[in-house]
Amino acid sequence: MTLGERWRALDRAQHTRMFKVVASALVLLAALLGYGGYFVAVTSSQSDPEQILIDRLGVDPEQAAGDPRLELLAGVISGSSDLTAVGVATAVGAGVALVVIWLGLGLTYLGLLVTASVIAGPLWFFPQTEFFGRLLLGLVALTASFTALTQGLRTLLSGSTGLFAVARNVLAEAVRMNVSLVFIVLLIVGLAALPGLLDADQPLRYRVQSFLQWGTGFSYWVLGILIVLFGTATVTFEQRDKIIWQTMTKPIASWQYVLGKWLGVAGLSAVLLAVCASGIFLFTEYLRRQPAVGETAAYVARDGDITEDRLILETQVLTARSGAPLHIPDELAPDGEVVADAIQQRVDRIRLSDQGFQPTSADIAGLQGEIYDELITAYRSLDPGVDRRYEFRGLSQAKERNAPITLRYRIDAEGNRPDRIYTMSFVLPDGRVLIRETGLGFIHNITLAPQYINDDGVLAVDVINGELVQQPNGAILIQPNSFAVTIPSEGFDVTFEVGSFQINYLRAIAVLWAKLAFIAMVAVWSATFLSFPVAAMVTGGVFILAEGAGWLGNAADLYGYTDTTGNFLPHRAVTTSVSMVVSGVFGPYTDLKPINHIVDGLRLPFRLMASGLGVLLVLTVGFFGLAWLTFRQRELATYSGQ
Repeated sequence: MTLGERWRALDRAQHTRMFKVVASALVLLAALLGYGGYFVAVTSSQSDPEQILIDRLGVDPEQAAGDPRLELLAGVISGSSDLTAVGVATAVGAGVALVVIWLGLGLTYLGLLVTASVIAGPLWFFPQTEFFGRLLLGLVALTASFTALTQGLRTLLSGSTGLFAVARNVLAEAVRMNVSLVFIVLLIVGLAALPGLLDADQPLRYRVQSFLQWGTGFSYWVLGILIVLFGTATVTFEQRDKIIWQTMTKPIASWQYVLGKWLGVAGLSAVLLAVCASGIFLFTEYLRRQPAVGETAAYVARDGDITEDRLILETQVLTARSGAPLHIPDELAPDGEVVADAIQQRVDRIRLSDQGFQPTSADIAGLQGEIYDELITAYRSLDPGVDRRYEFRGLSQAKERNAPITLRYRIDAEGNRPDRIYTMSFVLPDGRVLIRETGLGFIHNITLAPQYINDDGVLAVDVINGELVQQPNGAILIQPNSFAVTIPSEGFDVTFEVGSFQINYLRAIAVLWAKLAFIAMVAVWSATFLSFPVAAMVTGGVFILAEGAGWLGNAADLYGYTDTTGNFLPHRAVTTSVSMVVSGVFGPYTDLKPINHIVDGLRLPFRLMASGLGVLLVLTVGFFGLAWLTFRQRELATYSGQ
């Protein structure tokens, strides 16, 4: 039997139902046994995390009882055996394998995987060639996943209706058309090469954040540009090349054609985003289990403690946190007595120079806002050597979860000179003093145990503008900083874990796909009545405006309607009005910011997701209606007379 005959026999075998059933059973059995073995190994060797720390640190168990620091570190230790991440990885791998098997490509992909492993395996074990080995395996895995999921999507769209026929044709075009193939190759190569570009000397938390930021951001923007170009090309090229004449002679309604085009483009973006997201997630979990700074192995520090790098990674990055802002005392409320007294004093001073002054309601409202801002700024400001107690309320959930909390703070002083370092002191409820060297103008983090929260869900912290120093005679003195400091409104809060990184990441990917699906509909709409270059420019403009709506709104506020002397300028009025309208329409789109949430370890709130996705749904349906109305009015087959 020749080699060609053997290959044809194997190909026939992998298409038989018996082979698919047996292979599927083997894949499921291997996944269950693998994950079951890992589960048993972890749970059988898992003991009390606090006892692990006691053994590592060699402290007296009686003295360790109720120690907030030990309970904080024990919470991190317990995360070292996260079963969810391994379960997700196993499910993803098994799911892709089942799709490949039932597409009749089981033996083909197995041979491809073995060949790639034989070539890339030896490269992986040498530092000089490790990058190329990882790159080759990444390329093979991503390409195979993309091909399998694309074929799987075409199978799902195998219905006999015109809607599914148009969508299937779009997926076939994506592989044939150069404009899309270039971006698909760029996406796969770039994502496979990115892990090798990380600096191994950086702290682990920075490597994880950099990979999440660049991996997810790169994938999203490349996909966005691909959708802009391919979404407009798939419609305009059919009209240019007269292919649409054959399409519309079939029993396909206008709405089916438009919706089918969108379904194909949105489906392509879903496949590519799923491939990228899976690769990013799995490599992030791989990075998580690498040694952090100061560790001999993952979660095992040289001194037996938990390193700062690991602590920040587990409690502030690979998690989903919610926050409690600084509580403003009730007496400082805008309608409180303090503000009312200050308004009356301000009015009395004005009457000293203008006895006939009678404030209107607008005057009172203006004074109220101005005085309230002044009082809040004063409350958030500390003169040199001054201390003030600040409270954070609504932390009952954090206390119940018994998970570490993070105090985030920022101080502004001296124009936030980059060469100045201030020493700030924080006194916790049990009297413990934390002294931090603090740079100006950016966020700093302090991880605390939830035991510092009282039974009412309140955390009280005394902040001192200076360093607490104990003298030889036992006296406590304050060495003040040179200038007063101000804590801005967005620079002081407490965050705590409310969910897992895995679920938060899944939410973020769903939001990114919804954004891409909206851009796909804009592309189809613009292509129904514009040429390819113009349609691409219009769609790209909408994409950029939607992503930059927040910045546009802030810029419009600063630009205003008048010049520096207060003169009204018509052109500014037009520019500002248009900018405000665009910002208002796309504001919920911009406010979602899923990439920022997963990089910073902040939960993507369900309410924010619901409002943003609701706006995207309305806009997508609206553009579909416009595309349908436009397309049904087009004169697609005009006889030229030749």
